[in-house]
Amino acid sequence: MALAVAGAMAAVTVGSVFLLGLLPKDDDSTSAGDGSGQPPAATGAPHPTATDGAGQVPAAYLGTWRGKAAASGGAIPLGTFEVTLRRAERGQRVGKVVQRDPIGNTCTDVLTLTGASPKKLVATGKGVASNGGQCARTTHTVYLRPDGKDLVYTSNDPAAGDPKARLSRVR
Repeated sequence: MALAVAGAMAAVTVGSVFLLGLLPKDDDSTSAGDGSGQPPAATGAPHPTATDGAGQVPAAYLGTWRGKAAASGGAIPLGTFEVTLRRAERGQRVGKVVQRDPIGNTCTDVLTLTGASPKKLVATGKGVASNGGQCARTTHTVYLRPDGKDLVYTSNDPAAGDPKARLSRVR
């Protein structure tokens, strides 16, 4: 029994190293916020909306979203993703993803806006410099799509098992 538990823990730990590619390394610590995990303070400016399908972030995406994540078609649990999104234009930091895996490791990924419309937000993900060794280091593409009151998170990151999550707004 003890060997089975130890083996399962080793598999999760080793799997985390390879599967958490959605949160690679980034030396841009100034754009990663203060590390508090809180979204940036609102500026009081009105929420922009997209008019051409690739402009500013529609207000419906703004805020903090959380949900369970999995990789490899749902076969490998990745823990919880918390995605925080703010106003941004193409090429600017739009938010971050904080991933907490099933054994307590945390990785943070900064998202840079590639495009946004009412139907889809696309960003490039890259991990912050303070991420631990369990966080994979590959840059990847993140897609967020509204589905009712939730957001569906998908990532084009084969090295990480193409993570997916269904996220509900928490604030």
